[in-house]
Amino acid sequence: MSEEAKVAYIQESIKEARSRVIAGGISLVCGAVFLVFAAIAFSSLGAAAWVLGGIGVFLIVFGLSLSLYYANERSILQLQLKMRATKTPACRNCGKPIPQGKYTLCPFCGSALVQPLTQNIGENQE
Repeated sequence: MSEEAKVAYIQESIKEARSRVIAGGISLVCGAVFLVFAAIAFSSLGAAAWVLGGIGVFLIVFGLSLSLYYANERSILQLQLKMRATKTPACRNCGKPIPQGKYTLCPFCGSALVQPLTQNIGENQE
């Protein structure tokens, strides 16, 4: 898979996670409405109010779980996208970008690099 395809896949996954966070929020609001309606109509509905209340609690828990899970997933995907967007590696010591070439030491501060850099991250190897 090319780098552009990987970025497009991550962007699509971010959109999907966002829509699922919204769906979780809708479920949460619907559950709250069921719960409030069950509490208000308890005297006239009797046992049915307990069922409505149970459905409301279920929807609240489900919606909250869905929203939290996909919000976390979305933040992970956004971090992956940010890491892929950074094309020029930087020195861990001084933070300056490392020019393209074979370097074992940072040309600016002289600190050792983890591995020799032969090309910028994100470029296709041929």
